[in-house]
Amino acid sequence: MPRALSLSVISLIALLIGAAPALAAPSVDADIATCDKGSGDVAIAACTRLINSRKMTAAQLGSLHHNRAVEYEIKKDYVRSLADYDASLKLRPGSPDTLVGRGNAYNHTGKYDLAIATFNEALQIKPASLIARYNRGRSHHLKGDIIQARKDYEDVLAGTAMDASDEASQVQAKQGLASIEAAQKEK
Repeated sequence: MPRALSLSVISLIALLIGAAPALAAPSVDADIATCDKGSGDVAIAACTRLINSRKMTAAQLGSLHHNRAVEYEIKKDYVRSLADYDASLKLRPGSPDTLVGRGNAYNHTGKYDLAIATFNEALQIKPASLIARYNRGRSHHLKGDIIQARKDYEDVLAGTAMDASDEASQVQAKQGLASIEAAQKEK
């Protein structure tokens, strides 16, 4: 290989090696987008990089922990999910969405009393929350408190849906009531 060509190849390799860290590390903006809109391990990794960067405000960290908690919950890693929901609530106390997420994670682990208490907290902050009320009803239903479950489901159906999650909560409440009624007919 001619000397000029070998020097060019060596220079190109050195340039690529020097640029490798920059090419490998996503930008903060890319991580924010991935943590917010991505899913699975890729989103968890992006959220973790941002949390560990020490460049975020408390409110941003609260959102990052919330987003990562949702991803862990989807993966059924409830220990990590609950830890992130708790971290988020320390940074953003009283976030109804985070409280609902934490309550759902408690439901998944069979801790229905903690779930109910968490949904009650969300309802103190946002009394018209149909999603918090539906999920509290679901906790009562899972716990076997059919009277309270029925009341919460009926309250959800009587509420005014303000968005898609409210509409979904109403559909789920209707299904919950149907489940209660079917179980009572079997008796």
